[in-house]
Amino acid sequence: MGAPKKMPFTFEIIYIYKHLSFHICLVVLYTILSKDLRHYLQNTRTNKRRTR
Repeated sequence: MGAPKKMPFTFEIIYIYKHLSFHICLVVLYTILSKDLRHYLQNTRTNKRRTR
């Protein structure tokens, strides 16, 4: 068996960076969506109160 092939250091950095950026994008999207949902829920609640 030959020596195990090791991925180039730069490739590892790019791989990690891609994964990190993907996760960051997911977190940002999730936070924005959650904020929008909260605002929407608050608006619907206030509207219901106003109609009453």
